[in-house]
Amino acid sequence: MSGREEPSPPKCGCSNDVIFPDPSFSRCCSKQRLWWMLHSQKLCDISFVVGPDSQTETFHAHRSVLSAGSSVFESMFSGNWAAESSIRVPDVESSAFSILLRYIYTDDVLLTAEVVLQVLYAAKKYEICILELRCSQFLKKNLCSNNAFTLLMQAKLLSEDSLAESCLKMIDKNAEEALSFEDFLAIDFPTLCELLKRDTVKVKETTLFDAVVRWAAAECGRKGLEVTRENQRSLLEGALPFIRFPLMTQKEFTTLVAESGLLNDRELVEMFYYFSGCPKASLMYNRSPRFSVSDDVKLLGFGLFADRQHFAEISWNLRLYEDDELIYTELLKKKIKANRRNICGIILKTSIPLMAGIFYSVLINSNGLLHHTHSGREGVTELVVDDHYNARRINFSFMDPYKPDEDGNNLLHPRLTTMCAVTSRQFFMTILLMNDV
Repeated sequence: MSGREEPSPPKCGCSNDVIFPDPSFSRCCSKQRLWWMLHSQKLCDISFVVGPDSQTETFHAHRSVLSAGSSVFESMFSGNWAAESSIRVPDVESSAFSILLRYIYTDDVLLTAEVVLQVLYAAKKYEICILELRCSQFLKKNLCSNNAFTLLMQAKLLSEDSLAESCLKMIDKNAEEALSFEDFLAIDFPTLCELLKRDTVKVKETTLFDAVVRWAAAECGRKGLEVTRENQRSLLEGALPFIRFPLMTQKEFTTLVAESGLLNDRELVEMFYYFSGCPKASLMYNRSPRFSVSDDVKLLGFGLFADRQHFAEISWNLRLYEDDELIYTELLKKKIKANRRNICGIILKTSIPLMAGIFYSVLINSNGLLHHTHSGREGVTELVVDDHYNARRINFSFMDPYKPDEDGNNLLHPRLTTMCAVTSRQFFMTILLMNDV
């Protein structure tokens, strides 16, 4: 070998404490003996010219040792390269090839963050499975928010499914931070779509949309295009349906998305129909919540008092507020009949994530309820529910459900009595909200 700093010899794996006066004789174990054979170039019978044409390095080795360490080398030396004395390897960096040789001769693995991906590529090229595994373990151990997208792209190129899944889980948990780094802007379009499709990404949809816009601007630069709304829209054509605009508030959608100019007039009208609660054909956008964490639940529906002897056809406009901000609205029309407890369960079209520590209000304007029905009493302000499936206890706190508006009218309909919530594991519970009508 030439042109490289001489690497240190491997540590001896035996218990021999004898000190030899001549270092050339201190090869007390097979690891050190093979290391000496490699770096002294004694009896080498094959050479490799490694690296791109602009920066090559020559390595000398022994066919028999390489064949014992790699089935690919064994096939090469018994096939087309049997008579060759030198082999060109342009697609592997010299630093990575040196580490690969060291592993074959001594079982030592000396990895750094700068070279590990190239070593992984070389290990896969020559089918050295244990070295592949060691590289993958190193990458997982050093995986963090600022390199998750880079490693995800490389894992896909190298067909490292386990590493790719680890990267995605890291992004799921730390999405806001991961999206802020420059390596996110370098991902390809299929990876962007894969990210947008995931239900487990823990990030606000507004943050994700802003990141997508930045990615589109970077992609314009890579393709030599001017950064315009039209060009960004063209590049995002296949990804926009995966952005979950219905999870934004109307204010967020108006100020961020509508102002961006990335949606056309038809798409904007469709979304504003959705936010206004008007009946409309199903949206092209996904409304599934992206994540739920251990202390959060999902709102699945409500219970209304009704007559259990007769069906009543009612229609209502339901609105859910987070603090004072509207986060969900739905128009419904249905025939209802109460159960034995005089309550009819109303299931929403989609579950709504309720975050821990935030108060929510519900407003229902309804038509068609019977004049003579039932009401709740002896309601509670605190309730603890055991979630046995997830081995936890969930605490619910309830405030006065009557919230007067500026004219003194109650915002909550007096017949709204129960809330049905579901956790991420689909654990159902019914909770009393009101104590009178």
